[in-house]
Amino acid sequence: MINLIKVDATASTNSLLKAFVRSKTVTTPSCIWAKTQTEGRGQMGNQWDAESGLNLTFSIYTPISKELSKHNIAI
Repeated sequence: MINLIKVDATASTNSLLKAFVRSKTVTTPSCIWAKTQTEGRGQMGNQWDAESGLNLTFSIYTPISKELSKHNIAI
């Protein structure tokens, strides 16, 4: 099961999700979905320009299992 968090607009779904994880607002598998994002980022430092309602603008968080975290595996 994944928790879906819908927002009308955000600068970046990834930045918002990271803030939620740091503040422990999100601790289970979650997806942040935005109708609009104004400062989205693509791969390798590229900007992600998304026209409202025409692009997929979401970020997904999956916590690392306690077993994996014991082994200091870099992901």
